[in-house]
Amino acid sequence: MRFTAPAQAFPRFSSLALRLGLAAACLLPLAACQTLRLGDQEFIKPDRVSGFQARSTLQSTALTRENSAVRLLPHSLSVPAASAEAAPVQLHGLSLQRPDALATVLYFGGNLFHIDDGGEDVLDALAGCPVNVWMFDYRGYGRSGGEPTVETLTADALRLYDHVREHVRAQQPAAAGPVLVHGYSLGSFMAGQVAQARPVDGLILAGAAPSPRATAEHAVQRRAGLLAPLLKLEISEGLERIDNRQALAAYRGPALVLAGGRDETTPAVLGRAVFEALPAGEHERWVELPGVSHAGLIRQGLAQPAYCEFVRRVAGQTGTGTGTGAGR
Repeated sequence: MRFTAPAQAFPRFSSLALRLGLAAACLLPLAACQTLRLGDQEFIKPDRVSGFQARSTLQSTALTRENSAVRLLPHSLSVPAASAEAAPVQLHGLSLQRPDALATVLYFGGNLFHIDDGGEDVLDALAGCPVNVWMFDYRGYGRSGGEPTVETLTADALRLYDHVREHVRAQQPAAAGPVLVHGYSLGSFMAGQVAQARPVDGLILAGAAPSPRATAEHAVQRRAGLLAPLLKLEISEGLERIDNRQALAAYRGPALVLAGGRDETTPAVLGRAVFEALPAGEHERWVELPGVSHAGLIRQGLAQPAYCEFVRRVAGQTGTGTGTGAGR
């Protein structure tokens, strides 16, 4: 059975969206522009590029305001700079800690995600699930310093996972509970890299794609239509090395893949390709939400029961969701 959910606007949030208006411009005159070169900057939008400035600082959520036992705590992690000669970079983040948590989720956002502009939306969307949630600004974004590249972001993702897992074990040595990784859009590539290199207890992917190239090819096809074959895509080496299908081919843990039926950035067919790359078994769940766009996934009414049921299943308890997602 597949979940169905009505379309619902999600507050402005990040997405892995290629700025491919250039592709259409290249078609006139076509002979003068047949190659479209895509580098890190088409997928990664640090504040230096986007001009983002936080209008407020996230200090509480609906859940912390309702329940004094739920806390929102600041965290930081020192990581190497891109250059060995430069000073270490400080990554800053938050964790929402609740006494009824059965698991911990490390969340990786999209290419415009900022804790202070989207973090509360994510935490509110997951408030119905018994999980502690950790999130950090990518380097070069919001509270974090440094300059991002594909290589530094993926390396940071591994360091953040190790940091969170060590923290969870130190705080709860007797019953640490599972640590899950949740990646949305650009973050799905970070989560895939972590799942490939670390023994994650559960994996959640939303608005995912097999690779940056697959996302770019879809965007060109959508913008250029029948003229798309006349455009040649050249992808930077860093982006070419990112491939969720390869990363997940050996993953043996539980996985939940969420896709929006009206997602034009990473359509459901791309999410399904990621799902099919997971080794066949009894621990994968595919949930497609008809009528839902790229920016409206985890806040949909039936996505939340699927998410919470998945968390409880990974934690070893009976799920209480109202339905089941589709398997293979």
